[in-house]
Amino acid sequence: MTNESVIPLVTPSHGKKSTTSPNTSNPGNHHTRSIPKPGRVEDLLQNATTSVSVRQVLWRLVPRLPRAYLAVLLVFGVLTMLPVFHVFSRWQTMQAEQNQARIPLSNIMQDLEDGLVYSGEVIKSVLDHRTYTTTRLENGMRVLVVSDPMTSLAAVSCDVGVGSFNDPPELPGLAHLLEHSVFLGDSNHNESNTFERFLSEHNGYSNAFTSQENTNYYYKTSPDQLEESLGRFTDLLSTPLLRLEDMKRELHALESEFLKDKLESARQVWRLIKHFANPDHPFHRLSPGNLETLSGLTNSSVMREFHSHFYTPENMQCVMYGREDPQDLLDMSRRYFSKIKKTLPQKQHSGISAIPVYTHYVLGVVVPYKPLRKGNDLAIIWPLTGSSRCGIGSVVSILSEKHSKSALAYLKRQGLATAITWYTIISAQSFSVLRVNVKLTELGQLNYALVVRVIFGAAELRTSCQGYLQPDSDNPRRIKF
Repeated sequence: MTNESVIPLVTPSHGKKSTTSPNTSNPGNHHTRSIPKPGRVEDLLQNATTSVSVRQVLWRLVPRLPRAYLAVLLVFGVLTMLPVFHVFSRWQTMQAEQNQARIPLSNIMQDLEDGLVYSGEVIKSVLDHRTYTTTRLENGMRVLVVSDPMTSLAAVSCDVGVGSFNDPPELPGLAHLLEHSVFLGDSNHNESNTFERFLSEHNGYSNAFTSQENTNYYYKTSPDQLEESLGRFTDLLSTPLLRLEDMKRELHALESEFLKDKLESARQVWRLIKHFANPDHPFHRLSPGNLETLSGLTNSSVMREFHSHFYTPENMQCVMYGREDPQDLLDMSRRYFSKIKKTLPQKQHSGISAIPVYTHYVLGVVVPYKPLRKGNDLAIIWPLTGSSRCGIGSVVSILSEKHSKSALAYLKRQGLATAITWYTIISAQSFSVLRVNVKLTELGQLNYALVVRVIFGAAELRTSCQGYLQPDSDNPRRIKF
């Protein structure tokens, strides 16, 4: 028998038949194979004129296996493939539902140009059992209601399009003080903090925050108290008392927040960033406010005028979450949010888009400072405006990605840095401020100028391909350090 996987039992040789047998004279041949019984093989190859493979022989022998084994194999194969078919069918269903719920890009872009959140059909996961419904009330307020029959709580959030950028120049922190003062009673509840007491009695709480362009109020309560809490909440937003003595008392709470923030290292860098901003831009001001900046608040009329100017329904958007039916939630929103009367013809903007957040005089400035906590960080601040705000993630990825050609990989090889992180400090309608933070080694601290050059070189390499990350300078390379 040969070493190949064939059995040349019968081969043509000058018109005569010859038979070969296994090589028994060579005991060292470990490749010899046992041949099936002569009778069976002769029946298989009675008319063959060429070599027959072992696979063909075995194929003829398969029908001789017990039929029960074949049945077991067939059933096992079917049971194995059933989950695969189920997953594939489910995937096709999900794709069809997503395609059906897809919103035309033209609609989204138009809403973005109008400064609105898309108010059409809400896109949600196929595993989300909640029902989402949007509407615009007659007074102009945009409302989203979320119906969840299985929820164990109810919640409401309202966002007002006013923030520290809208503060009068002579009263920095007025928007923040108004946020605190809203909870100090309304026309139907003269006592302060009645809303907080009501929520605490029904397993709830409330909070709020003021950013540069928005003020957000939110609370949660037990699901059976949604309607009662919503009535009290809309009373606070529509007719707050705004008594001068209450606001004077609340000023001390703002002062406490201001003093606490001074002890945080992150706030230290934040104050430096604001300090170098354009003095004509509201970003330069002390946005939280304190006793000093709001000392000029001598009567409540200023706060009432500020409230009536910005706390209008067309300048608000609210979300309700409860276990009621969607239609019941919509009726509830119309019944209570209609208390907020429309007083202005259109949304009021701060009008700061034309003011540069940073002037050319401060770009490229190196500011050494002593951190409150020991560290060796190099912070690079980039103000971004207009189209340069696009593709931030695409740009900074070349700085911190873990591949051999990234800026971080190069700085590590040179022993200058160990990590690069980045985040957006502020993202307003007209500008953003990007911070790139480099964790320096001891060698990197001595050669920080080289690290800066590497970061700017990597960013410029990216911008040459993408056209992104153009700060308030024509070219990063022109900023000298």
